[in-house]
Amino acid sequence: MGKAWRLVAASRVGRELSAAPSPLETVYRSEAVLDSGTFSTVHFAERRSDGEMVALKQIRCDSDSETRRAAEEEYAIMSSISHSAIVRASAWHETESSAWICMEYCNLGSVTKYVKFRGTIDVTDARSLAHQLLSAVNHLHQKRYVHRDVKPENALLSDDAGELRLKLADFNSAKRIGDHAGATAMLSVRGTRLYAAPEIHSGTWSERVDIWGCGLCVFVMLAGRLPFIPGSDESQRLLTLGLVPPMDFAQAPGFMGNLVRQCLEPDPWSRPPAMELLAHPVFDLLMLFPRSC
Repeated sequence: MGKAWRLVAASRVGRELSAAPSPLETVYRSEAVLDSGTFSTVHFAERRSDGEMVALKQIRCDSDSETRRAAEEEYAIMSSISHSAIVRASAWHETESSAWICMEYCNLGSVTKYVKFRGTIDVTDARSLAHQLLSAVNHLHQKRYVHRDVKPENALLSDDAGELRLKLADFNSAKRIGDHAGATAMLSVRGTRLYAAPEIHSGTWSERVDIWGCGLCVFVMLAGRLPFIPGSDESQRLLTLGLVPPMDFAQAPGFMGNLVRQCLEPDPWSRPPAMELLAHPVFDLLMLFPRSC
């Protein structure tokens, strides 16, 4: 890492770079790779100034490219949002070949990894995590943002004094609702097609695509799998017709199953918004026994 790195505080975005360059290795001590994709890698690192463990997302991109601009937009969105169930971004670094976003570290990984290695999540904890996830999505929607890629891999977990906490991450596909530039981009298919709400493919969709993702996340917490095979021809045929593919709710009984069913309503106009779902009877017990709500 011989190249000079440039740092932007969370309140300063994009090209407003500090005058004094700082080598990245003097700012962080890299520990391990947490995840890797086509264009990005997430590193686990220690911030030398205070010893805090952080996640560093590296986006491989040229200095003047669409990918770089998308990374800057992702950082701008994350650093402008403050919510207990949304991953906090604290710094931006860049070189000619990469952009790096310093983020809050979640020590238990994603919901997908958690259920794979530790097993399914009990109903009490899943209820609290579902409330946290819907609270995060509701906050985004009130701020006029749509995430567009809510899925189990982007719902990160951490241990807070023995209680599970959830943080929504990865804002690479997020857009502001109603923005003239963003409105056009909203019509493009972004996010992960496996988890895409059925209306995405028709081009007439809204922020309620995030609610569909919430339903899939909650079901995976309880059952350790998706409720149906989204990519299968039969599932796609039924969803196109406005029908729900057959689902086994044995591991998502009662109110929890009803919550998931409402999230997975194929008709987006019949799918409740996050604010309405937060008033679902399944969360009444959280008022009596708040735990990690």
